[in-house]
Amino acid sequence: MSKDQTISRGVRRAELRVFFKLYPVFRRYLRDRAATKKEKEHTWNQTRERNGRRALEAFIDLGPTFIKLGQVLSARPDLLPREYISSFQKLQDEVPPASFNVTRPVLERNLGNLDEVFEEFDENPISGASLGQVYLATYKGRRVAVKVNRPEIEDIIRKDLFVINRLLKLVKGRIDRFLYISVSNVISDFNSRIYDEIDYRKELSNSIKIAKNIRGHASVIVPEAIPELSGKEVLVLEYVHGTKITNIEELKKHERPFLKTQTNFRNPSKFDLHSDLYSSGSTDHC
Repeated sequence: MSKDQTISRGVRRAELRVFFKLYPVFRRYLRDRAATKKEKEHTWNQTRERNGRRALEAFIDLGPTFIKLGQVLSARPDLLPREYISSFQKLQDEVPPASFNVTRPVLERNLGNLDEVFEEFDENPISGASLGQVYLATYKGRRVAVKVNRPEIEDIIRKDLFVINRLLKLVKGRIDRFLYISVSNVISDFNSRIYDEIDYRKELSNSIKIAKNIRGHASVIVPEAIPELSGKEVLVLEYVHGTKITNIEELKKHERPFLKTQTNFRNPSKFDLHSDLYSSGSTDHC
C-alpha cells in the first residue's frame, strides 16, 4: 500500500468516526434549536441541558480541534440554545490536560533537557487548554509559565479541518439557509485563525509589542516574555498570579479596580490595547 493510500484511508476512518460521533448530536441540536425558536419565552429545559452535556462530551472525545471549535461556539448564542452554551463554556476552563509523558518530548525538542534548563519544573500543568497547556517552572531564580503545544497538534488540526469542511458540504441543503451560512462563517473564520494560535512566535511578538505600547501604566501588568526559551511550539513568560477578568466577585473581594482599568482600556489617547490584542490573533492563553 502506498503512502498516499495509507493517508487517504486514515482520513476516511477519521471522517467516519467524526460523522458517527456528531450525527446524533447534530440531530438533537436541530430539534432543540427549532423548539427554542418556537418558544415566546426561553425557559430553561432539562432535556436541552442534558443534550448540551452530551454534545460537550462528544466534542471533548473528538480531541483538540473540536474542543477549540466548541470554545468558539460557546460565544455564539445566535447559534446555540443557552443550555448548550452553559455546557460549552466549561471548555474555557475545564479541558483535560495531556499527560506529561507526551508533552515532555515536545518541550525537550525545543528547549533541551528540562533538568538542565530549569532549576525546578512542576510536571503537573496549572492549566489545560484546547491546543496547549501550561506548566510552572523556575528559570534563573524566577518563576515562569511554560506554555507548550499539544503533541502533533498541527497534523491533528490539518486532518480535522479537512474532515470538518467535508462534513459541512454534506449538510448543505439539509439545514435551513441561515444556519448553514452562519456555521460556514464560523468554520471559515476558524480555518483562518487556528494555525496562528499554535505558532507561539506570533504570541511572543505581540506580547513584547503590547508591553512596549503600555509601558508606564502602573495599573496594567504584561508578563515579561523570555525570548531565548520561546519558539513556535513553546512560549515562556514571567509567571504572574491573577484573577480571571470574568470572575467579578473575586475581583470585588480583592478590591481590584477593574472598572477603572476597563475605562482606561477604552481611552484611545492612552494606548490602543484592543488593536494590539486583535493583531495577535490569539484568544487561547490557557
